[in-house]
Amino acid sequence: METSISQEILLIHLLHFSHSLKCYPEKYIPLIFQDNITPPLHHAYVCPLCLKKAIIVDQTGLYMTAEFSLDHFPPESSGGKLKILVCKKCNNEAGTLYDYSIKQKLQYISFDRKIPSSSLTAKSEITNVKGWYHSNLNVREDGEIEISFKPNPKKKFPLLDSWIDKSKDDLNWKANLTFRTPDDEKVSKALLKAAYLYCFINWGYEFVYSAHGELIRNVLSDSAKYPITVPSFWLDNDVKREETFTIPIGLCFIQRPMAWQSFVINLPLTSKDTGYNCTVSILIPNSTEKGIEDLIKIQKLLDSKPECEVSFVPLKNFLEEKIYDGYTKTWESVKKEFG
Repeated sequence: METSISQEILLIHLLHFSHSLKCYPEKYIPLIFQDNITPPLHHAYVCPLCLKKAIIVDQTGLYMTAEFSLDHFPPESSGGKLKILVCKKCNNEAGTLYDYSIKQKLQYISFDRKIPSSSLTAKSEITNVKGWYHSNLNVREDGEIEISFKPNPKKKFPLLDSWIDKSKDDLNWKANLTFRTPDDEKVSKALLKAAYLYCFINWGYEFVYSAHGELIRNVLSDSAKYPITVPSFWLDNDVKREETFTIPIGLCFIQRPMAWQSFVINLPLTSKDTGYNCTVSILIPNSTEKGIEDLIKIQKLLDSKPECEVSFVPLKNFLEEKIYDGYTKTWESVKKEFG
């Protein structure tokens, strides 16, 4: 199958993840090779989101069971810079179903904070003007809000155009504007997917094929609910804190308070339109059988809204050290050091 993905990117993914994948031959071999045939020497990569599509390279060449594309996580429209190969079907479906919601959330927060250049799209119904029209609510440089009843001046709307001309002299009118608030359930799914892919680049297929990796995929497919709120923390980067407080990005461990000890993915987000930026934290279950139960306990503590200092410890990427059971080993090492 022809692909637009460069040979360099394909090679990086195959070399980085193939040995992790080979720890689970019963999971991926049937996707690629026929039954009862001993596989040749090869490197392979399986879409981490669906676990159904694969890339393989052996002595005869490179093969793909479906088209793959690079997925930004978080989405590029929300400042995401990391990229990972997923099958094109998974990439397109996530973008259509929920990934876009992060950008909407950032736009909504920017508008609520009256950051200049922020805008919201609204539906307007105007006195004595038949029908409804798309309008924009815009934040000016001075922080005041103005309404644009015709965001695209090139489009022709005879009734609206006539009213706009008359309204310059006649102020006897009323407009009802409605706009949608962001769908927080979709925002949560988009953030959870990005956190899942962070776990994948750090722990490879041990995490993906774990019960907790399966749970997250089920949440993304709407066949399960994540047991805690996503995100756990939403931290505006311009809020003044102690000078010593920093938020490490990516895979981390919450060291303090001890009752909150858990894995966490800290995601940086940025609105390209307004410059608003923040860091959101998604808690990930530890690798034990009690991982979900422990998360639920932490959520109950968070629900009590305690005021306390949170200490994050950034964690290393085990795949880079050729350790393919890093999900388990990471938890064992942090509990030994900080437990």
